[in-house]
Amino acid sequence: MNDNLVTTHFATAFDEVVKMTGEESYPIIGNLIDHEKLKEILKKCAGLHQHFSCIQKAELVRDYLGHGQVVIGQLLVWNKEMTANFGYFYNLPLEFHAWWEPDNAIAGRVIVDISLPGVIEKGLKTKDHIGYLIEGREPFILNGRPLEWTAYEPRAIVEG
Repeated sequence: MNDNLVTTHFATAFDEVVKMTGEESYPIIGNLIDHEKLKEILKKCAGLHQHFSCIQKAELVRDYLGHGQVVIGQLLVWNKEMTANFGYFYNLPLEFHAWWEPDNAIAGRVIVDISLPGVIEKGLKTKDHIGYLIEGREPFILNGRPLEWTAYEPRAIVEG
């Protein structure tokens, strides 16, 4: 067996349904927008699917702030050793990820992703023949530049 193989697993619509309560609390990495505003937006996520509903969550950010754009594309989150990842591939209409970017930003350079905690939580529960895919990562909200172990690939802007 080749130990240098990379495992990639993508979430599907058949995964477990977990609804948000609006009381979730996650660390926030970055300072693109005010942390208190993000906490208010999270409260508005009550009833949305924890591991999906990414377009609705990004739209909540856009609507709350009154500007910016919802971007859809692909997201991969790598484990601590950078040998396995979990994410959402860009394969409309079933697979994709969505996040918020400021107007006129260079695509994928600075973002707010309040759906990222659900992606990480799902990846922490998903395993292959070696182990859990993104072991060593903790859920957080991205509020600025993507980290080196998150790979965002923007593909389209959602009109709204």
